[in-house]
Order: sequence, then structure tokens, then C-alpha cells
Amino acid sequence: MIPASLFLLLWLPMAVALVLVLGCGAYYARTGQTLARRKRTPNIYRCAVCRRVYVEARDLPLARCPHCSCMNEVVKRG
Repeated sequence: MIPASLFLLLWLPMAVALVLVLGCGAYYARTGQTLARRKRTPNIYRCAVCRRVYVEARDLPLARCPHCSCMNEVVKRG
């Protein structure tokens, strides 16, 4: 059997996990962004029927025109 002290069995894994958590927290605090909440600029759409230009904040391949309800593709991605 391999001899192991109480330090190796209990405190070392907790210390490594604490350092990893604090390191991740420091990284995200420094960069100012999280993976879940990235600020995106809205997509710009132009209606093929009524020729109106509108924006949609959600990232959709097709968006419905608020004026004539026609489905349109993205003109410019944000």
C-alpha cells in the first residue's frame, strides 16, 4: 500500500480546486465578459416586399417584418 498523509488526501485537492476557481474568476473579471452573456449588435434586415429596414436583436436566420409580416434574411450580421 502507498503511504499517504492527511495533507495529500484532503487539503491538496481542495487547494487545487480553489486555485482553479479563483483563477477562472480573475480571468473573467479582467476580460469583463462571460461565456453566457456576450453583448451582440443587432442584425439588420431589409424586407423584400415593403423594402423597410429593421433590426432584430436575436440571432435568427429569418426574421418577420414588423410592417408586412414577410420573412426576410439578414442583410448585415451584427
